[in-house]
Amino acid sequence: MKKGMRRLPFLLVLLAALAAAAPAAATPCAERCRAWDAPGASGAIARGPDGNVWYAGPGVIGRITTAGQVTRFAAPTVAGSDVEAGPDGGLWFTAPGLVGRMATDGNVNFTRSVAGSAGPIAPGPDGSMWLAGSGGSVARVAPDTGLLRLPPSGPGGAGRGAAADSLARGPDGALWFALSNPATLRRVAPDGQVTDRPLSGFGRDLAGITVGPDGGMWFTAPGARLVGRISPATGRVISFRTSWTPGAIAAGPSGAVWFAMTDQGRWTVVRLLPSGYMGYFQVPGPVRGLAAGADDGLWMSGNDRIERLEPFLGAYPIRTRRLNVSPFTGATGLRLFCPLYDLVYCAGRIVLRAGGRVVGSSEFAQRANDAPATRIPLNRFGVRLVAARRVVAAVATIDQHDQGGTARRAQYAVTLVQSPR
Repeated sequence: MKKGMRRLPFLLVLLAALAAAAPAAATPCAERCRAWDAPGASGAIARGPDGNVWYAGPGVIGRITTAGQVTRFAAPTVAGSDVEAGPDGGLWFTAPGLVGRMATDGNVNFTRSVAGSAGPIAPGPDGSMWLAGSGGSVARVAPDTGLLRLPPSGPGGAGRGAAADSLARGPDGALWFALSNPATLRRVAPDGQVTDRPLSGFGRDLAGITVGPDGGMWFTAPGARLVGRISPATGRVISFRTSWTPGAIAAGPSGAVWFAMTDQGRWTVVRLLPSGYMGYFQVPGPVRGLAAGADDGLWMSGNDRIERLEPFLGAYPIRTRRLNVSPFTGATGLRLFCPLYDLVYCAGRIVLRAGGRVVGSSEFAQRANDAPATRIPLNRFGVRLVAARRVVAAVATIDQHDQGGTARRAQYAVTLVQSPR
């Protein structure tokens, strides 16, 4: 343990350097990434109301389960269509000249005509879906009320004709739009009141916007290589410089904002804490759409493929799963390894079960790259069982969490062996 503690200052220096360095030192994908062929996956991707991930592409809306099973449904969508889960349990999508709703069984059961091309759509505070049209128009739609157009009005709203690149519902109940040419944030209150906030220093274009875990609205500015945050309460804007060009952005696991960035064909997904700390994960890319799944994974779409990134692998057993039980103390030990990039720290609880019955348990906590043996005392039943059988097949269940609060459960087959006296 002392050896691991001596490494800690060096580790802290390394992590601080990674926060400011280019993503050449990013975590390789390796066991963290999986990819599936998904024809049509070229842009928008979202977590669905059924816990699966959904995407929109030319002529198709697709569904992929957490196990990687892809199902495609015909839809009047195009490459620029958006898809989002609605509060009514359906999938809402945009297409040239219309907005529609698809049930989770793939049945398109509602469409309405709209003016202009396909734009972004998001659930509003009133149970309806809100969408951005051409010329800066805003509309609210629901199956029971149809389509209600809300032309820009109010302070800063008149005369603004830019189309939105992305929108998201904020914690203040308003809809926030990311506009380009020039870079502008538009806030549309539930009553339709529009307020524009030009962003000096962010270039001309914005690519995405999302509500962060801290209650701020986070957005990307590709041309300026910046990620920005605006406070809905105060209107204060701050920015974080990125080493590559940022694009898709989403709130994700570990209490962080996640965004994709690219440079000369290389792609990286970045974990950004509200404090400004960045962690990098290499991905094959390209990343056209980004969403957090119900399984705490990051799901990405692009070039007819769906990729999944597992940000938190957590501690796992190493060296041996044949656990010797001391006849004197009635305890055993399981050696765990915590990957370097799993947010520095792994902690949780180990429970040993034999035949479905608990035979021992222990809490554990360790630093990254440290591999101490966690002592696990057996209960009276476990001590007697191992003493009688000498060799017992068991299952070790490891429940743990990272520093951002993301939980993970994993099970491993182990063997409990009575040590000689």
